[in-house]
Amino acid sequence: MSFKNAHSFRIQRAEINDIKIDTQNIYNQLTDEELSPLRTTAACTSQNFVGQEVYLERLHQYFARANTTERKMFLLYGMGGIGKTQICLKFIDEKASQYVNIFWIDITSEDTVIQSLKEIYKKISAAGTSASSFSSAVVLNRISNLESEWLIIYDNADGSPELVEKYIPPGNLGKILITSRNPALSRITSHENSMEVSVMSEETAIELLCKASGIVKNTKDLNDVKIVVEKLHYLPLAIDMAGAYIAQVHFEINDFIKLYEKFRPNILNHDKFKGASGYNRTVYKTWEISFQKILEDSIDNVNKDRAATAQYAITLINICAFLHYEKISKSIFERAAMYFPKHKKQYENIDLPSYLPSMDVSILNMDECGEWDEWLFMESIELLLSFSLINKTKIKSLYNIHPLVQTYCQDRLSVTEKQLWILNARSILVSSICTEDTTAEYIYMNKLLPHVIQNLFHNNKLINPKYYNDIFSILANILRKCDKFNTEGVYRLRIALTYLEKLLGYHETLIDSLIINENMWLNIGQKINSDNLHYNIMVLNALYHLSISYWNQGEKTNGQLLGNKVFDMRKQILGNEHPDTFQSMDRLAYTYNDLGKYKDAEQLEIEVLNMRKQILGNQHPDTLSSMANLAAIYSNFGKYKDAEKLKIEVLNKRKQILGNEHPDTLKSMADLAATYSNLGKHQDAEKLEIEVLDLRKQILGNEHPDTLWSMADLADTYSNLGKHKDAEKLEIEVLDLRKQILGNEHPDTLWSMANIAATYSNLGKHKDAEKLEIEVLDLRKQILGNEHPDTLWSMADLAATYSNLGKHQDAEKLEIEVLDLRKQILGNEHPDTLWSMANLADTYSNLGKHKDAEKLEIEVLDLRKQILGNEHPDTLSSIADLAATYSNLGKHKDAEKLRIEVLNMRKQILGNEHPDTLWSMANLADTYSNLGKHKDAEKLEIEVLDLRKHILGKGHPDTLSSMANLAAIYSNLGKNKDAEKLQIEVLDMRKHIFST
Repeated sequence: MSFKNAHSFRIQRAEINDIKIDTQNIYNQLTDEELSPLRTTAACTSQNFVGQEVYLERLHQYFARANTTERKMFLLYGMGGIGKTQICLKFIDEKASQYVNIFWIDITSEDTVIQSLKEIYKKISAAGTSASSFSSAVVLNRISNLESEWLIIYDNADGSPELVEKYIPPGNLGKILITSRNPALSRITSHENSMEVSVMSEETAIELLCKASGIVKNTKDLNDVKIVVEKLHYLPLAIDMAGAYIAQVHFEINDFIKLYEKFRPNILNHDKFKGASGYNRTVYKTWEISFQKILEDSIDNVNKDRAATAQYAITLINICAFLHYEKISKSIFERAAMYFPKHKKQYENIDLPSYLPSMDVSILNMDECGEWDEWLFMESIELLLSFSLINKTKIKSLYNIHPLVQTYCQDRLSVTEKQLWILNARSILVSSICTEDTTAEYIYMNKLLPHVIQNLFHNNKLINPKYYNDIFSILANILRKCDKFNTEGVYRLRIALTYLEKLLGYHETLIDSLIINENMWLNIGQKINSDNLHYNIMVLNALYHLSISYWNQGEKTNGQLLGNKVFDMRKQILGNEHPDTFQSMDRLAYTYNDLGKYKDAEQLEIEVLNMRKQILGNQHPDTLSSMANLAAIYSNFGKYKDAEKLKIEVLNKRKQILGNEHPDTLKSMADLAATYSNLGKHQDAEKLEIEVLDLRKQILGNEHPDTLWSMADLADTYSNLGKHKDAEKLEIEVLDLRKQILGNEHPDTLWSMANIAATYSNLGKHKDAEKLEIEVLDLRKQILGNEHPDTLWSMADLAATYSNLGKHQDAEKLEIEVLDLRKQILGNEHPDTLWSMANLADTYSNLGKHKDAEKLEIEVLDLRKQILGNEHPDTLSSIADLAATYSNLGKHKDAEKLRIEVLNMRKQILGNEHPDTLWSMANLADTYSNLGKHKDAEKLEIEVLDLRKHILGKGHPDTLSSMANLAAIYSNLGKNKDAEKLQIEVLDMRKHIFST
C-alpha cells in the first residue's frame, strides 16, 4: 500500500493506555526550500474512549494561552494502565487543526527515542540524503527552527528526567506534552504544569465497560457491570480489556464475574485477555516491566547504593502487598525498627513457638548502628513512586497502593513466598507497637487496625498457616484495645481458637464447634499441670479471650461456662492476688451485670476493687477500671447517686493520672454524662457530651467509632431534652458515617438505624419508624440470628411502633414472641424478660384486657421487688404501671394510694426535679381528677407545669403535655376561657415545633 503525498494518516484500530507506538511518519515530499506540515501520530483515539474531561480541559486551557514566544511543557503522570496515552491522542484529535506540526516520540528508552528521531529524519531530509548523516541534534534543531506551531508528545517517559531533557529541542518555542509513571518529571515542566491521572469515576468506568463489551447500559445487567468495575478498581486498561474479552468470548457478565473470582491471576495475565482489546501488554505485564527494572537494579554490582535501594524497594512492595492498600504510613516502618528489640527480648526465652527472635531483621531496614535507616527508606519509596507502583497522598509520609497493583504483587509470589511475606508484614505491624498505655499509642493502634485486619484476612486464605505465640499475643492486644468493630470480634475469636489449637493440639474444626466438652477440659487440665508457669499463663489467657469471644458472638452460655472455669483455674494455679485472677473476677462481675444479677455483680466487683486497692494502690489503672465497673453496676441497679459519686471520683483521678485527653478519661466523661441523664440532669449531660465529642473529634478524628458513639449519645440527650429535630439531624449524620466506614450491616450501623426510628416515633412519624424498624429487624435476623439480644430488642421496638399506629393485635403477637424467646434464652428473671412482660401488659391495656394487664403487672412487680429491690427505678415503673391499670379498672382509690407511694419514693431517690418524679406528680393529678378532686389536681398540675418549664423549657413535649392536662382540669372546674386559652397556646406551639 502506498501513502505517497499523504498529508496525514490515521490507524483505525483502537489502543489505549501507555501504548508503545510504532510511529508512522507520513508527510508531503519535502524540498530544500520549504518544509511541509508534519504529523507523526501512529494511532487514533480508542473507539471506546469515554470521560477524562477534567484532563482534556486542563490541557486545552494550558496550551491555548496566547503567549507564542514562550515554550510550554506539561506532564501527565500516573500508574501504568491509567489512560495517559489515550488522553494525549484524544487531545490531538480535538486540536488537530491548531498545530501544523505534531511529533510523537516513544521515550521508553534511548533506543526508542533514536528510532523515533530516525523516522522523523527520513521525512524532513531532502531526497537522496544518506541515512549515515543522521544525528539526533540535527533533527531536534530542525524541529526547533520550524516557524509554524509544533507540538511534541514524549510518551512513556518512565525513566529518569535526564533522558527527556537530553532530547528536548533547543530554544524557547514550541509545545511539549509528556506522559510518565514518574511524578519526578515535574521538575522539567514545573509542579503547577503537572497533573496526575487517577482512576475513573464509577459512572465513567461503567460507560467504558458497556462500550467495550457491547452491553446496553441501564439494563438488568447494570448491577453486574458495577460489580466488575469495582473488582477492577476503576482502572481503564483493565476495564477495556475485560469488556473486549466479554464481547469476544460472548460471555454473560455474571459468568465473567465468576471466572474472574476464580482465575483472577490467569485473566489479568492472559494473552487472550490482552489481544481482545488490541493492547500489546496484559494488565499484569504493564507492571511487570517496572518490577523487572527494579529487579535489574537490585543486582547492580557497580552501583551498590542503587542496588541497596532497589532491594529494599522490593521488600517494601512485598510488605505493602499484605497490608490495607490505603494509608500506609512511614511511621509503621520507623516504629517497627524502634520497638523491635523490646519485643524480641520479651519473647526470646519463652518455651513457645515465637517468630520475632529469629526474624530476618533486614526487613526492618536498620543501619550498622542498629538505627532505622530513614535515607534508604525514602530512596526506596522514591523508586516505587517513580514507577507509580505506590502513590503519595495529600498527607505527608502516607502512601497508597492501587488494589490491582497490590493483587499483582501478591499473585507474582508462590504460596510459600506469600506465607513468608504475610508473616513479614505482620511482624512489621506487631513490632511497631509500643507497650506504653498512652493516648498517642491508642490513636496509633486505631490507625494500624485496617492493616491488621487485612493482613489477618490474607492469612485465613492460606493452607495450614503457621502459629507464633509472640505475633498472636500482640495482635490480640491490638484487637482488644480497638474492640469496636464486629469484624475485630470475629478475628479475636479466630486468634483465640488458633491459640488453643496450637497450644493444645486440637484440630481447628473441633474448636470451631464452640463446644467446650469434658474431654477438652481433661486435656487442658493435663497441659496446665506442667511446671512451666509461663506456659500455664498463656493457655489460660487464650481460654480467657476465647470466653470473651464466645460472649461477643452471642454464645453466652459457652462464654460464661468457660469464663468460670478459667477463674477457678487461675485461683488454683496463680493464687487469689494474681492480676490475671483479678481479671477473671472482673469479667465474672461483668457477666453477672449483663445477666441482670446486679447484687452478685456488685458484691464481686466490690471484692475486686478492695483487693486491687490493697495490692495495686488507689491510683493504678486497674483499680480505676474496677471503680468504673462498679459505678456501671450501680447505674444498672438504679443507684444513680452512688454511681454519680463514684464516676466523678474516677474521672478526677484519670484526669490527674492520665491527662484530660486520654481515651479512658474521655470514656469516664461519657459515662458520667450517661449518669446525669439517668438522674434527669439532661442539660448537664448535654454540656459534658459536647465536650467529649469535641475532644474525640480533635484527638481521634471525625470518623473514629468512639467519636460516632459520642455523636449518638448527644443525639439521645437531645431527645431527652425534647430537641427531636436536632436529634434526628445528628443521628442521620452518624448513620451516614457508619454506613460509609463500617458498612450497611455492621451492628453499630443497625443501632443508628434503630435510634433514628425511635426519633421518628418521637416526632410522630410512626410510619417512617415502622418501615425502618422492619428493615433493622430483617438485617439483625440475617446477620445476628433470631435469638440475639439485639434482634429481640428490634422486635420489641417494632411492637411498640405497632401500638403507636393502633395495631395492638400485631403488637400483642410480637410481644408474646419476644417474651417467650427471652424466657428461653435469658431466663424468667432477667431484666429484659421483665420488660417484655411489662410491655405485653401495656398492650393488654390498649386492647381493653385490663384484667390480664393487672395480673401480669402484679407478677412483674413482685419479681422486680424480689430481684431488684423496692427502690429500683424499674420497680417504681411497675408500681406506676399497676396504678394506671387500676385507673382503667375504675379502682381510683387503689391507684391514688400507689401513685402517692411512687411519688414519695421517686422524690426520695431521684429528687424533686427528676423527669420521672414529675411524671408521678402528673399521674397523681390525673387520679385526683378521676376522684373529682379537681382543686387538688389543679394545684399539683400547676406545680408540675412550673417545674417542667424551669427544667425542660417551654417547648419540651412534657411541658406541653402538662399544659394540655391543666387545660383539661380547667374544663372540669368550669374555667372554660382559661382552658380555651391554654389549649390554643399548646396547639400553636406544637404546630411550630413540628413544622420546624
